[in-house]
Amino acid sequence: MSAIEERLRAAAADPARGDWQDVVTRAEPIRRRARMRRAALAIAAALILAVPALALADRLLDEPLVVSPTEDEIPMRWISADRAYNVDGKEARLAAAVNGDVSDRYFSPAAVLSPDRASFVYHSFDPPPASPIVSQGVGVLRLHDLVTGEERVFERGARSVAWRADGAIAYAKGRASVRRRFSSNEDGFDPSEGALIGHILVRESLDSPAKPWTRLPSEYTVLAWADTTLLAGASTVSEASVERLFDSREQAEQGVYAIDGPGRVRKLPIGGVIAVSPSGDLVVGPASSSSPADVPTSGKLRIVRVEDGRVLSELDLPPIMTPERPYARGYELSGAGSWAGNYIVVAYRTDFDESFPPPLGHELFYSPLLVLRFDDGRLSVAHVFTLEPSSARDAGFTNSSPFSGPRFIDDKGRAIVAWSATRKYSSVFLRCDRVERRCSRSGPLPRRTTTIPGGGVNPPGIPKPEWPAFLIENPSRPLDE
Repeated sequence: MSAIEERLRAAAADPARGDWQDVVTRAEPIRRRARMRRAALAIAAALILAVPALALADRLLDEPLVVSPTEDEIPMRWISADRAYNVDGKEARLAAAVNGDVSDRYFSPAAVLSPDRASFVYHSFDPPPASPIVSQGVGVLRLHDLVTGEERVFERGARSVAWRADGAIAYAKGRASVRRRFSSNEDGFDPSEGALIGHILVRESLDSPAKPWTRLPSEYTVLAWADTTLLAGASTVSEASVERLFDSREQAEQGVYAIDGPGRVRKLPIGGVIAVSPSGDLVVGPASSSSPADVPTSGKLRIVRVEDGRVLSELDLPPIMTPERPYARGYELSGAGSWAGNYIVVAYRTDFDESFPPPLGHELFYSPLLVLRFDDGRLSVAHVFTLEPSSARDAGFTNSSPFSGPRFIDDKGRAIVAWSATRKYSSVFLRCDRVERRCSRSGPLPRRTTTIPGGGVNPPGIPKPEWPAFLIENPSRPLDE
C-alpha cells in the first residue's frame, strides 16, 4: 500500500482530522484563483492573435493573378478607333472612330449592342477626331448593322445610349455642340461651353418618334436600363450656359436618376452606376459623385433598389495599401464594371504620390481588380486581385492600369475579360479565372497608333498610345425577353 493510500485510510477512520465541507471551503478560493489565471491567459492569447488581424482589418489585401505568356483567343466583339473586330470572324470598317470618353463623371459604354445582337450604336464625332485624346466636333450616334455591314447616322447632337430588351432606345440630345478638349483646365476654357446640355429622349423602336423623358435640362449621360426604368446621370454646368440655351437657369441637380417615363424622374442615393443586377431590380454604385480629380483613399459603395431608391447594403472600402507601397497614395474606381450571379467586378486606379514615385515597373501591379459579393442582402469584398509581378513581366506587361473595362463573360461571375497593354503600346485582352486565380492574354490587338497635332500640352509629332479597345456590349438588364 502506498503512503498516499495509508494517509487517506487514516483520515477516513478518524473524524477528528476534519470534514469534507472544510476541504471544499478551503479549495474554493484556490479554484477561483486558477480560473482567473486561465481567463487572463486566454485573454492575453486572444489579444496576441488579434493584433495582426486588427492591423489588417483597416485595409484590403491583394491576391496575385498569375499571367500565362501563351496567347489566348478572346471570342467577343470589340471596337477600337474606326474598326470593329470578331464580327463573324472578320474586321468591319466603321464610318468614324469611336469615342470612349462619353462622360467625365459617369460610367457609360462607348458602343451598345442591340438586344437581338444584330447591330450596335456607337458614339463618335463629326468631323471624326484624329487622335484618341482629342475630341472636338458635334456628337453623333451611329448605327452599325452587324449582318449587312451597313451604317447610318442615328442621331446628331447626341451622345450616350441605352438599349432595352424590348427594343426601346434612350439617348441624351443637346442644344450645344460638343467641343471636348483633352485638357479642360486651359486658360479661358469653360468646361460647360463644351457640354451637351439638353434632355433625354426615348424611342420605342429605332424608327419610332423620339419623346423627351426629362423635365429640366442638364448635361445628361444615359447609363443603362434597369428593367423598364432608365438610369441616367446629370452633371452641373454653368447657369449662364443653361440660360442662353433654355431662357432659364434652372437645371437638374447633379446625381443619378431613375426615370420611369416622361416626366417621372426621381433621384437615387448613389453617385454613379457600376452595374445593374442580372434581374434588373438593383444597381450598385459609389455613394458620392466626387470629381475624378478628387482621388479618395477609401470609399463607400451602395446597393440600391431601383423601384424605390432604398439602400439595401453599404460597404466602406478601406485603403488598398500596405507599408511596402508608400508611394500608392490612394485608389479610385476606374470606369464601369459588371454584375453576374452574386459577384460584381470593377477596376481600381492607383494614384501615386509624386514626391515618392514607385520603383520602375512596380506601378503596374498595384492597380487592383476588385471583386465584390452580394449575398443575403449584404455587400462584401470577395477578392482584390493584382497581377503577380514575375509572371506579368514575363508576359510583357508594363502598363499602370492592367484592368480596363473589366466584364464577366459568364453568368456565374467567374470568368473576367479586361483590356490592357503590354510593352511598346501593344494592346491585349486579359481573360482571368477568379477561382483558379490565373489569367491568359490575347495576342497583340491590331495596332492603331496616331500622332498628336501640334499645340497644347503635347509636342507635335510625338507618337502616342493606340486607341483604347472596348467590348461591344449591352449593360442593361435583364436582356432576355
